[in-house]
Amino acid sequence: MHFKQKATYSWIISSAVLALSILFPIVPCQTGANVPNAIYSWKMCRLSPDLMCTTELKTFFFGYTTSMTESYLILLVLALLITFGAFSILTRKKN
Repeated sequence: MHFKQKATYSWIISSAVLALSILFPIVPCQTGANVPNAIYSWKMCRLSPDLMCTTELKTFFFGYTTSMTESYLILLVLALLITFGAFSILTRKKN
């Protein structure tokens, strides 16, 4: 498999993962009350913009950011690197 095919398939799969993350809870996140010194618990969340309207809970996507845009970018980059690495390992030719 050539580099261009690996990159194309990786982008398609990472775009599909992003679309699925909007519909299904597949992104790890920490949630807690929006108060000082809150106790956060890990769970799986969706990256749906409709869920960002709540003011009672504070959500850290990937345990790192509260920004939905950064979460989309992190998810795309992670999915792209994982799929590209998997394609590189699975399709390498033995000499």
